[in-house]
Amino acid sequence: MHRFWLVFVAVVILSSTTFGDEPDRDLLRVLRDNGTITEEQYQRLAAQRTDDGIENRVDEGNHNRVVTEVPVTFSLTDGGLSAKTTDGRFAFRIRGRVHWQYAHYEEATSQLGDGTELRRARLELHSTIQKHWHAVVQFALDGGRSSLKTAALRYDGLGSTSRPLDIIVGQFKEPFSISRQSSTNYLPTIERSYVAALTPSRAIGVAVTTRRDRWTATLGVFGESATSDAAAEGDEGYSVASRVTVVPVHDDRNVVHFGLSGAQRWLNGDRTLQVSSTAETGVADLEFLDTGTLAQTHSVGRVGAEAALRLGSVLIVAEWVGLHATRPRRGNRDPFFYGHSVEATWIVTGEVRRYRRDKGVFVGLAPKSDCGGLELVARHSRLDLNDDGIRGGSAESVTVGVNWYANKNVRVMTSYTFVDHDKHADASGATVGRQSPQIFEARVQLNF
Repeated sequence: MHRFWLVFVAVVILSSTTFGDEPDRDLLRVLRDNGTITEEQYQRLAAQRTDDGIENRVDEGNHNRVVTEVPVTFSLTDGGLSAKTTDGRFAFRIRGRVHWQYAHYEEATSQLGDGTELRRARLELHSTIQKHWHAVVQFALDGGRSSLKTAALRYDGLGSTSRPLDIIVGQFKEPFSISRQSSTNYLPTIERSYVAALTPSRAIGVAVTTRRDRWTATLGVFGESATSDAAAEGDEGYSVASRVTVVPVHDDRNVVHFGLSGAQRWLNGDRTLQVSSTAETGVADLEFLDTGTLAQTHSVGRVGAEAALRLGSVLIVAEWVGLHATRPRRGNRDPFFYGHSVEATWIVTGEVRRYRRDKGVFVGLAPKSDCGGLELVARHSRLDLNDDGIRGGSAESVTVGVNWYANKNVRVMTSYTFVDHDKHADASGATVGRQSPQIFEARVQLNF
């Protein structure tokens, strides 16, 4: 009778807790080793509590429902707070970033205000549902303005490990440009180059993406952004966008990367287009380069080319983007605008910036030393918004910078930018052209 009650208590305790805890196993072993339960009883109890979960039968009226309780593990790492089931079917992760920024301007005429800004504050929620469904939602407070950046669902159950095929639906980035696809957490410069003014951003749509060891390909169809007001603007426009990358060389230290992007957007509603850009700064928002409103624009075509070379701690990335606006009404012009940039970085402390073959982008680095990692950056970029009677201005810039990586999550960035505007870079008449501002910026960045 004494042995019966010991076995009974053991079963009750084990039935009320989730299997996978070592105390549960230890209790069973002690009972077996003391002779309280037999080896057969030990094996039977252990089999009832496998790593796949515990089946509990619940009587609901005349129906029996089987509820499977699966153990959940929690972790807090440099990648955020996460929880997942041991069978890998469900997972949840919280990530975020905060970018504090300061800028000082030396200018001849326009008063670009020195100051500080909460450049970005974002919270990301990632989840996995039934193994093959992956959702991400990103909320943003950028420059004091709140918005929903990303809300997307991805399904990866169609392909295989060697031949993946994913379907994405929701609001996410249109597949175009290596700089646009790269996260601001990992860009070597504080702000994106002039090229970004010509690239599409996020929109609601559906895309198909696949990849192999040496290439990636993504094709999507998109409507407008979630922040657009379809009721006020009539029928939405739509676009088709694609990006293909090829990596003929990839090893622990060296990468050779090539990419092509294309996008065509058909405009509905008011059929207007406006292209503009600041002087590659994120605090002052005066847009020296501005085409003004281009009415009766029926479609906008974009094409982009990119190349990157990583040789150990040295990384060089070059990019060119062109934009063509179609305005068929008599008397209108069809302008072509373009921009390009070349960026070089050297990690003095010897780390290597990682490359993600599944996305075709470069990401962050992990400092080898407790003293952190040191990176030197240089960039030249140009944007030309003058063509066929449109005088939006042109500009060239040279940026030099120094980044210090305290660890994988904290980075301090500084840069100095020299900008040269032509006579048409007058913010659509709001200021005078031919200005050459010099910009010092600094950022403290936290991401997790």
